[in-house]
Amino acid sequence: MTKGPFPVRPRPDGGSGSSDPAIDRLYRDGRLVSMPTMKARNRALREMLLSHIARTRFEPDVIYTEGQVNRRLAAIFDDHVALRRYLVETGRLDRTRDGARYWLPGTEQSAEARHFGKSGDEQTLPNPALTQKLCQYGYNE
Repeated sequence: MTKGPFPVRPRPDGGSGSSDPAIDRLYRDGRLVSMPTMKARNRALREMLLSHIARTRFEPDVIYTEGQVNRRLAAIFDDHVALRRYLVETGRLDRTRDGARYWLPGTEQSAEARHFGKSGDEQTLPNPALTQKLCQYGYNE
């Protein structure tokens, strides 16, 4: 018989990339397998999880197409559409009215993305100086 405390086995990493064990428990092999409910006792964990996902799946100052967002979220969760909605509803992702472009709040070009929210080439945004000039002359769209 061994005296003293039992050796502690390290818990397998769920692959969340988080140092928080509460978040890591929601992952298995790098995929989110459980979404905390909106009940009061789980609300804080859900908020932490959504912040973690926004921080780790998206870069600041990058504007993403809906397809890019879907692919990034589908890589970690089966219901990527619901996850995208949760991120938008909680203010962790902003988007254009038509849902064509997404970005992290505070992104430098977010105002331009909102202004030019029509579908098109989501990788290129208008030059800020040119945009300002065009708006002065009434070319808003």
